[in-house]
Amino acid sequence: MFQLYTLPTMMTQHLRDICSKSDRVLDLGSKDGKDVDRLEAETVAIDIDFQSSLANTNYILGDGRRMPFSSHTFDYVLCNQVFEHIPDISEFVAEMARVLKPGGKALITFPNRVAPIKPHMTPWWSSYLPRPIGKRLLPYLSDSNIVDYYINHEFMLTPLKARYFLHKYFKKIDYVSFRLLDEYSDQRLKRLDDPRDPGLIRKVTYGSAPYIAKLENFPILGWGIELSYPGVSYIATK
Repeated sequence: MFQLYTLPTMMTQHLRDICSKSDRVLDLGSKDGKDVDRLEAETVAIDIDFQSSLANTNYILGDGRRMPFSSHTFDYVLCNQVFEHIPDISEFVAEMARVLKPGGKALITFPNRVAPIKPHMTPWWSSYLPRPIGKRLLPYLSDSNIVDYYINHEFMLTPLKARYFLHKYFKKIDYVSFRLLDEYSDQRLKRLDDPRDPGLIRKVTYGSAPYIAKLENFPILGWGIELSYPGVSYIATK
């Protein structure tokens, strides 16, 4: 689904817009560090493995649940599409909060478990299954690579679960998926003018984003949007 790819890009753009040269930024679970490499701020990327190396970012091989940084080190933590790969999300969120300065912000995106999506390798319906059932059923329906990925690398979660742990360590959690779509919709729509890819669903989503963003202010409607939309984006303030 396109939302899973555009929202992390928009969140990264939002970080570029709000951070300054004096800020310290951590890219947590970065893969290649490219999300923060073009920031003017001091940047550090940490992951258990890296796909490439870029010149402007400091790279550290390490586990996001036990990071080699002092407490209150960073002004911002960017965490794009990582939550769904962490088996112990509570420990991960606690460590994320520890390295942030008071008042610092964590910018987070992840795919919504209860939305009909195929976030990575596994079939779209696999996230609906309780994991004990999925572990038993998937070997009969998928190849060994997908089964291994499901068992060892994919731990899909709902917004409710994410909020539960985020609220333990952050004083404010803002759901911003449609605010980002609204803020950067013009930039994205320009890329959809190619007649070979009319992107009708994308255009409808971006076009309706300003109105849906306003509906998020109403508790029941906002909760429904957050629980059903495929891409979850939060800005958590420590």
